[in-house]
Amino acid sequence: MSYRFVSFLVLCSSILLIAACKHQSTSDQLAKTPYGLAYETLKKGNGPAPQIGDLVTIYSIYKTANDSVFASGYEPDVIAQQFKMGKATQYGDLLDMFSVMHEGDSTEFYLQSDSVYQGVRPPYIHAGDIVKIIIKMEEVAVDTGQAGGIRPSQNDQLQIDTRLIQNYLAKNNLTGFEKVEDGVFYHIDKKGKGENLKAGQNVKMHYILENLQGEKIDATYDRGEPITVTLGIGQLILGWEEGLRYFNVGSSGELIIPSPLAYGEQGQAQSNIEPNEILVFKIEIIGIYDEVKQLATDSKIIRDYLDRGSMKAKQTKEGVYYKITKKGKGPKPVSGQTMIIDYTGRLLDGTVFDSSVDRDQPFSFVLGAGQVIQGWEIGLQYFNKGAKGLIFIPSTLAYRDHQVGNIPPNSVLIFDVQVLDIQ
Repeated sequence: MSYRFVSFLVLCSSILLIAACKHQSTSDQLAKTPYGLAYETLKKGNGPAPQIGDLVTIYSIYKTANDSVFASGYEPDVIAQQFKMGKATQYGDLLDMFSVMHEGDSTEFYLQSDSVYQGVRPPYIHAGDIVKIIIKMEEVAVDTGQAGGIRPSQNDQLQIDTRLIQNYLAKNNLTGFEKVEDGVFYHIDKKGKGENLKAGQNVKMHYILENLQGEKIDATYDRGEPITVTLGIGQLILGWEEGLRYFNVGSSGELIIPSPLAYGEQGQAQSNIEPNEILVFKIEIIGIYDEVKQLATDSKIIRDYLDRGSMKAKQTKEGVYYKITKKGKGPKPVSGQTMIIDYTGRLLDGTVFDSSVDRDQPFSFVLGAGQVIQGWEIGLQYFNKGAKGLIFIPSTLAYRDHQVGNIPPNSVLIFDVQVLDIQ
């Protein structure tokens, strides 16, 4: 198992960037943490409860009211997150959540965004909303005092890798590299502007990944598109995440990551990364994807499009617009039901990028299972069986700043839909 060690404040900040939800149960029906946070135990483990100073390893999953998964730490390649147990100080503190759990537990918590989110909030988090988080407490272990969250079995490898990196730098006359506490080496080739990157930001960057022998493993330049990742929610290997703290927008440089802070003794065969392989990242920070700003831009584009066509459409609180052109019959769909629909997807200029109608093959999916883009999950909740209409989806709830097929980055999408059946 690979581990990731972060402070609880990092995860708390990332929690505030996920979609909000409304919890249907009343708080009186749920148990409460010492600081009054409502929770429900989904699966009871039989391990120990964490004590002050213990290392707690968790996986986490974030869901909306209709149980759509927005971020998941249950996927096979996701790195576990590790925290040092301490005394909770406030509502919304992860340590408060851990205090009611045991090793092996899976627990669902319901955070009131009003209590934990200060200042300007993302448009999809509203007053009175609740953020739903499931935490699986994978392991509770005594802290042996090793720095950086490295397990004792990995610490020897970290020392070996550090010597290998130092020899590599000396042999190749590479200077200007600094070693951070966790063991990552970094060098800034080109300085950027503004503050250094931090948790919760959606960072757009290019990278080239190599091993110490100079063999290329992966590169965004080869694909012609940078990646966008959210810092602080476990999307990156630990060493990459830690190293990015020393970069800002416009900067470029290198990270040399020892194997315990990368893919460890398992490696990653599908990416041709060997066990205990040291990784070299050459990175260029392109910018920070501002979801709030992009949503405001997309909303104006949609409204202008509707005005030009003298159309009226309803807007959801998340920012999706929809128009029912033919009413259906029966109840609207709920999470867990299978929807069978015909659709045609097009850009604002009329370019069709996908159509089940053209294929003569209706599309089916389970609502709330995260099988489709967020805009579909949101918009199709208002269509019952037999209903026809249009859904206008801002890019932030579709493919964001990614090029997908012939869909350009930051594209508003229009879907003509007909619900054939709900099962």
